[in-house]
Amino acid sequence: MREHLHVHDDPAWRSADRYNPTLAEALRTAHRLIRGGRATVADYAEALDCLVPLRDSSMALPQRINFRYIEAQCLVAVGECLAALNVLDEALDLSVLLEDSLAFAEIAYLRGSVSGILLQFTDATTDHSLCIETLRELREEGGPLAPALQLHALLARVGAELNLAHWDTASQLLQESQSLLPHAPNRQREVATICWLQALLHRWTGALERGLTSAMQASDLLLQLGSSMAAGRIQRIAGDIALELAETFAAGPPPTSRDKLIDLAGPYIIEAVDAARAEGDIAGEGLALLTKVRYDRLARRNVPRLPVLEHVIAVALNTYDTALQGQAYIALSNELVARGEVERAKGAARAARNALAGTDNFALDGRAHRLLLRLSEMHV
Repeated sequence: MREHLHVHDDPAWRSADRYNPTLAEALRTAHRLIRGGRATVADYAEALDCLVPLRDSSMALPQRINFRYIEAQCLVAVGECLAALNVLDEALDLSVLLEDSLAFAEIAYLRGSVSGILLQFTDATTDHSLCIETLRELREEGGPLAPALQLHALLARVGAELNLAHWDTASQLLQESQSLLPHAPNRQREVATICWLQALLHRWTGALERGLTSAMQASDLLLQLGSSMAAGRIQRIAGDIALELAETFAAGPPPTSRDKLIDLAGPYIIEAVDAARAEGDIAGEGLALLTKVRYDRLARRNVPRLPVLEHVIAVALNTYDTALQGQAYIALSNELVARGEVERAKGAARAARNALAGTDNFALDGRAHRLLLRLSEMHV
């Protein structure tokens, strides 16, 4: 089976109808910019600039699928996810024409990931399932094996299923992913990802103690690999679960389990904020700040909290990040409840649901819905 996605050119392509040497050079440049290292958004933007002038040029089919695959990755990196989906639709069709099942699987995986970014998790699960089933069929037919891709697709589908509130399906897929760990290119990172997803599953299903343990394990594993955006984000989750667990205990005095859990959360949250700022992770910083507001409230720290929430909401609106908007309005609602402003809290909860309307983030929308129901039962 010929490689169509990860090489910029191939001697066999040069005899194909409509082969374009100029395009081959542009693909060489684009591959050099985004392969073999930690490419930046600027690298992807430069690669896209190399490709765009040749988008409508005549080219051989192998060149076209390569072009579309690289173009889609660049579009995602610069934030043009809807355009990337259109490009990936064509790339999938090209993989069928070329009878390249491995390329089909990889393109389906990327398309599912892009749908996830857009919070279209139903589409994401469909594409990740396409990838997984195609790889299984290839294995049964004695074709090329891609266990790492299959593992990544499984874990990506778990994330999508969690957002769809499909807890049982997510749990089954997590168990299935364990069998592929020996084939992981970076086993420690993949184990950390599984712990991360287990933390979310336990949290959403009310097993907070197990969720905290899994989040702390994921944090330790990722920090051992060095500072990263992922390490910062999982520390935020660990801190947030610790605070959620603290709220299940009565407040002191004397110092109680509640206070110990709040103290446990503090360092995780500080590290999460610092890591997000160091990595330039705007959404991650927003999420960490929301958790810090919760921490400041529970720790009875005399610091302004509403301005922080308003700042995160503004960032979410400016970046069109509907997931961050939803979480920020939920955080605002909880803060207003703590202040006794129930009617304003209801408005914030409604704003959270409005922000999430049109997405498939059913887990987060369900959280906002339950908050609104609880507020509706409160007497002002």
